[in-house]
Amino acid sequence: MPCRAMAHLEQVAVIVPFNEYEQAIATAYNIDINLTRLHPEAEDLQNLFKRYLACIEAIAQTKSVAWTGTGNKPNQNDVTTIFIKKTQWYNWRTGFQKILSNYPDMRAWLEETDNKKIEKDALEVWGVQKARYSLADLTEWVEHGGAFLEDEKEKKEKEKEKTRKKKKASGLSR
Repeated sequence: MPCRAMAHLEQVAVIVPFNEYEQAIATAYNIDINLTRLHPEAEDLQNLFKRYLACIEAIAQTKSVAWTGTGNKPNQNDVTTIFIKKTQWYNWRTGFQKILSNYPDMRAWLEETDNKKIEKDALEVWGVQKARYSLADLTEWVEHGGAFLEDEKEKKEKEKEKTRKKKKASGLSR
């Protein structure tokens, strides 16, 4: 059985400080440091969404910002790494991108700043009540057309149906 000290180490996020180039990007783009990867403690879904929006805004500025810093003018990847690790960008982007265009109620909930209203509206928006919602929850919610599956039994039935459709499409069914 692992000791408590080891369990704690597994949960600690490693914060990699900005290098000189990244600091110059954050300054040139007027990026709020509280929305960057330097503040992983603010990783509730509302803050992640704010960070995503700030990242998208900064990416949009890459062509218009006059770059006077050292090194090459920043590209999308350079800007993205101010906010999140490159390896996490795809999941982050796909989770939030669909919200912007397809789910106005979820977007309003993610942009809400009043904790009491967030808690009150959660059941209406999500369809289930949870103490905390994650990016994985959001991804699942989007994958199911803006709703959670009712329970594990329904989830298993959906997976079986998906498998049957794949087999049928590939000609493997009887």
